[in-house]
Amino acid sequence: MKLYALFFLFSILLVNSAYATLSSGYKKDNIPNYKNYVINKDVEIVKLQKQGKVVVLYSGLIDNKKRNLKELVSAFKYLPENIILVIIPSFVKIGNDLKDLENHIKELDLVNRVHFLDSRIPPKHIDTMATADIGVGFYSPTSLNNIYAAPNRLYEFVNNGTPVVLPNFPTFKALAKEFPFAVNVANPSLPEDIANIINMIITNNKIMKQSLFSFQKKEGDYNFYAEQIEKEIFN
Repeated sequence: MKLYALFFLFSILLVNSAYATLSSGYKKDNIPNYKNYVINKDVEIVKLQKQGKVVVLYSGLIDNKKRNLKELVSAFKYLPENIILVIIPSFVKIGNDLKDLENHIKELDLVNRVHFLDSRIPPKHIDTMATADIGVGFYSPTSLNNIYAAPNRLYEFVNNGTPVVLPNFPTFKALAKEFPFAVNVANPSLPEDIANIINMIITNNKIMKQSLFSFQKKEGDYNFYAEQIEKEIFN
C-alpha cells in the first residue's frame, strides 16, 4: 500500500512541478512566451469590486459534470448577495453545457449573481486570476490523475495572491493544512460546503494573507510539498 501511495506521490511531484514552473514563470520571466510580462489589474473585475462585490472566479472548461459547475453556482444561494461568481469560459466548447448552465442559473434566480465574461487569451488570464478575490478550481474524481495531481489553477491563483478553493482530494487537504485559507478544500458535490468555505476565507482574511505569503515564499519547494502530501496519505 505504501509503495502504491509513493507512486502517486511521485506523480504529484512531476505534475505539480511542471505547473508550478509555468506559474512561477509569470513572475520570474523564465517562460519565453510570457517573458517580461507584467501583471495588470483586470478592468472588468475591478469594476465589479468597486460596486462592493466580492468576486469568486471560475476560469476554464465549461463541463458541468466534470467541473461541478452546477454545484458551484448553487452554492451562491447560501451566500450574501455581495458575493458574486464570475465565469470565464475556455475557448473549448463541450456540447450544450454552457446553455445548460445558463438555464440552471435562471432556475435558481441567480442571473444577477453570476456574470459571464469573455475568454482571456494567455497570459491575460493571469491578470484576471490575480485581480479576483477568490478562485475556484473544481473537477470531479473521474480519474486517479484528477485525484492525485494538482491543476495549474492552484499555482496560477495562489502564486499571484488569490486564495483558491479546490476539491477535497489528498493533495489539496495536505496543502490546506499547511497554508490555511490560501489553499482551501470543499466537497465539490455539496453546494453548502462550498459556500461555507468561501465564507470562511472572507472571515479569516488576515490568516489567508499570511498563508498566501508563506506559499509564495516556498517558490516551488517540491520536497516540502511532498512531505506535507505524504503525511496526509499515510496518516
